[in-house]
Amino acid sequence: MHHSFSLTNLDYVPLSLRKSAKAAAKKSPADLKRIAAHCLSLDTAAPATYLSLVYRNLDPADIPSSTADPETSLAAAK
Repeated sequence: MHHSFSLTNLDYVPLSLRKSAKAAAKKSPADLKRIAAHCLSLDTAAPATYLSLVYRNLDPADIPSSTADPETSLAAAK
């Protein structure tokens, strides 16, 4: 795996966001939204520091199949 996707990069996130970044890496929706809002507020492109969060949260195992019952999938996600 490329080093850009390593969770150790979260050590370079600003201190005010580091706790949320580490929680987002553990798939906390609220913290992921906070980090996403921060990235969208930047005047420049979000630094590669945040790539590990994208990689972690795009785990195909977390994506329900197209044949899954939406109600069952939502209940399991809670």
